[in-house]
Formats: sequence, C-alpha cells, structure tokens
Amino acid sequence: MTATSQTDFRFRDIWLVAYGPSIVSAVGHGAILPVLALRARDLGADVSTAAAIVALTGVGMLLASLPAGALVARVGERRTLVMAGFLDAGAMALAAATDSVAALAAGVLLSGVCWTAFLIARQGFMIDIVPPTHRARAMSLLGGSYRVGVLIGPLIGAGLIHLTDLTSVFWLGAAMSVCASLLAGLMPDLGTEKRAAAKVAGHLGVWSVIRSHRRVLATVGVAVVILGASRSLRVSLLPLWADHIGLAASTTSLIFAGAAAIDVLFIWPGGWLMDTRGRMFVAIPVVLSMASPACCCPWPARP
Repeated sequence: MTATSQTDFRFRDIWLVAYGPSIVSAVGHGAILPVLALRARDLGADVSTAAAIVALTGVGMLLASLPAGALVARVGERRTLVMAGFLDAGAMALAAATDSVAALAAGVLLSGVCWTAFLIARQGFMIDIVPPTHRARAMSLLGGSYRVGVLIGPLIGAGLIHLTDLTSVFWLGAAMSVCASLLAGLMPDLGTEKRAAAKVAGHLGVWSVIRSHRRVLATVGVAVVILGASRSLRVSLLPLWADHIGLAASTTSLIFAGAAAIDVLFIWPGGWLMDTRGRMFVAIPVVLSMASPACCCPWPARP
C-alpha cells in the first residue's frame, strides 16, 4: 500500500505495523518517566542534578533530530527502528544496572537520541503509507499510540515498584524496546526507490538542510521547542515535587497515568479537526490551554 491508494485506505490494515511498535516502546518509556528523577536521587544526586538528568532526554532528542532524519533517509525506516530499539534497550539496561550518577546520565542521553530516531522513522513510515486525506488523523493516532503507552506504562510500573524496587521499571523499559524492535522488523521497507535515487544524486548534508530551511526552523521550529519545553516540565518537576511532599514512587506513576488518560481522550478529535478544519484550528486552542494555568494560578508567596 502507498500514499496514492486513497480510496482503498483503511486504518485497520496498517494498525499493527504502524502503531504497534510505538505503543510497545512507549510502555517502557511511560514506566520510566515518572521515576527517572527518583532513580537519580537514589544514586545520590541532589534535586537540581536529578532535574538536569531528566532534561537530558530532551537534550538527546534535540541533538539527534537532524542526524536521525539523515539516517532514515539513508537506511530506511525499518532498519532505523530496529537499530534504535536495541540501542535504547541497552541505554535502559545501563540505567538499571549502574550505581553511578554519571552513567545514569549517559544512559538517559542515549535513550533520548534513540527515541528521536524512533519517532522520526515512525513519522516517515506514516508519510509513505498514508494518503494525504487521512494524514492528520494518522499522525494524531501516532502521537496517541505513544500516549496509550504512557498511560499503560506507569500503571505497570507502579505495580512493579510495589512488588520489587525502582530498578525493575528500567528492566521493563529495556524489554519493551527489544519487543518494539522485533515488531518493527515486520513492517514493509518502503521508499527503497527514493533512497536509491537519492544515493545516486547525493544525499543532502545536515548543515545544508539547516541552511535551506533556516526560516522555518527559526519560526515554527522555535515555537515547537518552546511548547516541548513547557510540556516536559511536568516530567522533571512533578516527580521531584511528589518526592518532596512524601508521595511514594508508585503513587507518582499513577498520577502520570491519569494525565496520560486525559491525553488519550483527545487523540481522535484532534486529528479529525485538523483534517477537516485545518491545523491552526487546533494549534491556537492548544497553545492557549497550555498557557492558561501559568497565567491564572497565583504564584506562591515568598517565605
């Protein structure tokens, strides 16, 4: 199936290979995110260092975005997904086994790099296989598949922490990344003709892409960075605040699951609105809703 077969396209024909790897991988990431800062604290990091280690996920994603796109263009979505999944499993295993804050930081940074490659490869596959008339819904479901995993992961993680200890969720993440790689190996390898033609003509370098699209990167790209940073605050600050007020790690995982459940409710409506009304119809309310809590909630008084 290609993006040109619009009339015959059905989501149920691609759901396993299109969304299965994302859900499986996100289960592992979802289990780890609520307790990553707590893992750093257990290894002896102070609060600011723990927050910085959590932020390394985003740093890795930012640094690897363009190189990951170049990798996908050269080897294809399927190979990128398989490689990224196995490397991510190694990063999570390192985070589980180490007793060093520095090694934990290295594992988190590598995991962010792998996760970016995984996301870009998933998006490239969706562009190849989904017709333009269904693309917004397909991309919304792709983001939703991650949120479904982030909903399920903390629930499983809370149970594992209650029965064992904090490191068990990192081993869960490693296992899920391996499973996602194996599942990605079942997907068709699309775009081989385009890659062959690009190889003959010569692939564009990362810096040439930056120069060619500098206006888009300086406008839309900056906006995306700001929105991503505001969303990521809850990943680093919420676990530390929960730890500060005495909540158990399993309780923090359940709070993350509740937030993910709210995200899941808006998956299909958001995609449908973008396909029928346009991207701005969704983008503006989303930005306003993210800004409103900071504007409406009073700042705490200084002691």
